[in-house]
Amino acid sequence: MLSVCLAAAMLSQSETAPELVGKMLRYYDGAQTLTGTIRFVQSVGEISVGIDTSLQYEKPSKLYIRQDRRSSEPRTFLVTSDGKFFSYDLPEGRLAAPGERLYEAVLQGGRSLGYRDIYAVASRSLGDRSAALDIAIARTEDLKFIRGQWASVEFAAEQPGSGVKVVTGDWRAYANAPVSGRYSMWIGETGELKRYAQREVIQPEATVLDERFREKPAQLNVGPQQVTSAWEVDLKVNGEPDQKLFKVVK
Repeated sequence: MLSVCLAAAMLSQSETAPELVGKMLRYYDGAQTLTGTIRFVQSVGEISVGIDTSLQYEKPSKLYIRQDRRSSEPRTFLVTSDGKFFSYDLPEGRLAAPGERLYEAVLQGGRSLGYRDIYAVASRSLGDRSAALDIAIARTEDLKFIRGQWASVEFAAEQPGSGVKVVTGDWRAYANAPVSGRYSMWIGETGELKRYAQREVIQPEATVLDERFREKPAQLNVGPQQVTSAWEVDLKVNGEPDQKLFKVVK
């Protein structure tokens, strides 16, 4: 009887999926420094694109993000802050001279921007603004938005073991939007994010038609497409950043 009671007590005290997610968010929120990489691959049918992110920050205002896009149109995206000034690329689609960057002071309006503020300013210029990156930066507004995307939070039916648990659930584009996919997170015992994956079904839009297709509209109706995205995360909290990388690139 005693062993049964102990087993029941241990079961009742086990960590729930929302509690493990909360531990993960606190893990990155409490970091003084962070270093590492995020490797992203997105696939639609036989087409795929990848972006490799190198990330490091140091409180209060040092930040380095480099993203290298691996596709038929390769490109590098870069955000740098040395704690006094920061620079970032112009968002894609903006007219600019080759290599033109935006350059700003960390001290603005009598207030010093933290690395999270700098990330918010520069994030539109990045090639991959992802949930994995937002979780690592741990900006409150971004975390609230991501939490709204998770329509449900539960443990996966099958677990990999080795000190890692998989949290999964329904995914939506924003809070109160209809569910349009599924997400999964691989989280370590101490709260470190190991992998983030997302599967969504979309209907491609064909609002601008090439002239040669105007007499063949049926060929443009490709139907719903499944988009699979995965981010492999290798980030270390409170490690030693490379100070040379914080140098502002003008």
